[in-house]
Amino acid sequence: MEELAQVLDKEKAATGKTANEVAKDLPPLPEGVSELRFDEFYKMPVGPRGLEPTEKLLSLSGKRVRILGYMANMQLRGNRQMLLAPVPLKAQPLEYGQADDIPASHVLVRVPGNAAQAVPYTPGLLLLTGRLTVGGRSLDGENAFVRLLLDSPQETPPAPAATSTATPAPPQAPVTAPAPTSAATQSAQ
Repeated sequence: MEELAQVLDKEKAATGKTANEVAKDLPPLPEGVSELRFDEFYKMPVGPRGLEPTEKLLSLSGKRVRILGYMANMQLRGNRQMLLAPVPLKAQPLEYGQADDIPASHVLVRVPGNAAQAVPYTPGLLLLTGRLTVGGRSLDGENAFVRLLLDSPQETPPAPAATSTATPAPPQAPVTAPAPTSAATQSAQ
């Protein structure tokens, strides 16, 4: 927990803003895209039946959404996929298996592109847009309750660049964009 606090403090020092403050400065939603936040995934408080998805999460399944979060720094990462979480985290499945510190509200993100290329780790907040699916299993057998297939570059029009302290991904990297840290507009490219 202390490590998480240090990461969040470091990010705030670098950008001058918390994740909640960055969320207030996001560019307008593209047409046909709904905003989704991690705190909108499950009903709170958790009841005797465990985690229950919210009506909003269920209603957005199959639709395009935009979500702001942190790419999990994974010890092992499948090609063309990554985990997006509400907080920065470093998951080590080889050491801890599935009993890691991955929060219940996370998204398995599929990145279009060459299946042989791994998705490089990108620190900092990311603003992602894609098609959401909700349910216990995907067609390829990957267990994840919430999944996001990122838009391909042809589906997302380019936006003006914004100032960011997050390390930008190389040109052949996935369709991810660091979240804006100023009033300038930016969206997933």
